Amino acid sequence: KVDLKDSLQTICRSVRALQEDVRKQKEQVQLERATLQQRQEVLKRRLEILPKEVEDHETQLLEALCGVLNAQKRRCRGLWESTCEAPEIAVERGAPTMSLEECLDREVPNVGLREDSPEPAG
Repeated sequence: KVDLKDSLQTICRSVRALQEDVRKQKEQVQLERATLQQRQEVLKRRLEILPKEVEDHETQLLEALCGVLNAQKRRCRGLWESTCEAPEIAVERGAPTMSLEECLDREVPNVGLREDSPEPAG
């Protein structure tokens, strides 16, 4: 013979334990949801900023490219002009003696890059 009182108490304890577990799970879910919402807001703000950062970076790259190209053009023009002059005049002016190919292959410092510009990823 089973005592109904003991069985009912056991059932009530089980129900209370289950209710406590559910309460803890709800708290955990709410905490996780709040964390995810904060992360979503951070990502939204970052996403709003990215187009401006990309535009600024592209501008810096184009300025650097213009500086490099202009330096190369000056070097190549000097080389070309030295080939058009009489050899004596070219030597007097200190005209470059390298070939056009050497001129184009020459390493050039990062002319046009700003000091505060970020290093390229790679």
